[in-house]
Amino acid sequence: MLGLVGIAMAAAASTMAISSPDWPRAAMIVLCAAFGGTAIGWNGVYLAEVAREAPPGKTVEATGGALFFTFFGVLITPPLFAAIVEAAEATAWPSPWWPSRRCCADYGCSLVPARAAPRKATSA
Repeated sequence: MLGLVGIAMAAAASTMAISSPDWPRAAMIVLCAAFGGTAIGWNGVYLAEVAREAPPGKTVEATGGALFFTFFGVLITPPLFAAIVEAAEATAWPSPWWPSRRCCADYGCSLVPARAAPRKATSA
C-alpha cells in the first residue's frame, strides 16, 4: 500500500511540474488536494508497515526510530528544496518538482513488489 501512495504522490508531483498560473482555479484545487492527500496520508500506512516489520516486543523502538529519521527529513527538506528552486531559477531546469517526482516514483516503485510473508503467531 505504501508503494502505491508513493506512486500517486509522484503522479501529483509530475502534474504539479507541468502546471502553470494559467490553469483554472478548480483544477489547481483538485491537484493540491490530491498532492496533499498523498503527501500527508502516508503516515498511518508507514507506521503500520514499520510496526508490522518490527521484531516482536520492539514496536516502540522501531516506530520511534523511524519517526526520528522521517521528521529529520522534514526538518532538512525545506531548505534543500529552496536551494533546488534557486538553482532551477539560475539554470534552465524546467521545474524543481521534477526531482521530487523522481524520488517519490523510485521509492514507491521499490515498495510495490515487496511482500512480506505473514508472521506466525507466537505463543507466550
